[in-house]
Amino acid sequence: MKNTTNTTAPLSQKEASNILKLLKVDNKKNELLIFAIGFYTGFRISDILTITWEQLRSSDQICITEKKTKKERCISINKKLQTIINFCDEGQTGFCFVSARHHTGKAITVQGANKMIKRVFDRYEVKTLNASSHTLRKTFAYNLYINGGKSEDALIFVSHILNHSNLSVTRRYLGITQKKIENLILSLNF
Repeated sequence: MKNTTNTTAPLSQKEASNILKLLKVDNKKNELLIFAIGFYTGFRISDILTITWEQLRSSDQICITEKKTKKERCISINKKLQTIINFCDEGQTGFCFVSARHHTGKAITVQGANKMIKRVFDRYEVKTLNASSHTLRKTFAYNLYINGGKSEDALIFVSHILNHSNLSVTRRYLGITQKKIENLILSLNF
């Protein structure tokens, strides 16, 4: 079945891990940090871009007020994420993701982040449906669900973490409903 929607596809844990390894080897610290924060927190890109170095150094959690929902959200910093933060930390202050070209100290834009992310996908020949910054958030959610055994509890946790209004939104977000429909249709055997 051909997909004609603009749904963003998540990456597998192996694909995400490979991107992080390649970025580290290539010493692409800015890209490494944005991918790592996206993969390990599930924050929207508009929220990731507001994170400062001071926030990353001051706690074992990253706390933000979501731009979209206005709700506060705190995510514990995973040991692997902490290792990446330490690797990327060169004593900078202010926003983590600033425009190197404009030297304003202001955070890059969502459009700038999307360009950066697409360049990484192109550089490492990562093929995914509608690659964008949203791929990072979807990768987080999808892999939480998989690591939770694809259980109803895992679905509830993912829904809560992403601040979705109900489980049907999370099912659609993860593509669970559509995948079940496709499998059911493909199972027909007349």
